[in-house]
Amino acid sequence: MALRRLTDTPISCSSGPDALSSSALASSALSSSALAPLGASRSHRLTSTRPRPRDRKPATIDRPRKRRRRGAALAEFAIVLPIFIMLVFGIIEIGRAIMVQQIITNGAREGARRAIVPGATDAKVEAVVNQHMAAGKVTGFSQSVTPLASAESGDAITVNVSVPYSEVSWGVLNWLSGVTLSAEVVMRKE
Repeated sequence: MALRRLTDTPISCSSGPDALSSSALASSALSSSALAPLGASRSHRLTSTRPRPRDRKPATIDRPRKRRRRGAALAEFAIVLPIFIMLVFGIIEIGRAIMVQQIITNGAREGARRAIVPGATDAKVEAVVNQHMAAGKVTGFSQSVTPLASAESGDAITVNVSVPYSEVSWGVLNWLSGVTLSAEVVMRKE
């Protein structure tokens, strides 16, 4: 868009009654028409000469290319879905293993706390461990307490609880089926 400049305004250098005064030249040069687009009339001075959105040509759509791309999303989904499902099941399996490990660790700790008090017996320690495991819904575990019967004050008492992961697994995949989870807690007899 070309704009008129002050130099585009014709200036008359004649002297006489028809000559313009310097103040008239200055006012006409600085008037709003001095900066109007070339060829624009007074009514179009404030409007833009850029094409309006409806005057532009719409973008052409390449239909055959779109049809060729349609199967790409399905192929990508088919590749990613099995990996995503295995990731989700892996998170479930590892989460369950960590949860059971925490339950058997707490069961062994509770058993050891019961075993170190005076007058503790194997039956009382096993009852505490069984109760804790039942509360955590863990089955198929084994436990051992050594040496409780012959322990004197200051002796270390060890409570061991273990369970095969295949007994407590929730998953379909059983990636950890050969793993045995175990916890051992050692405390001194009071």
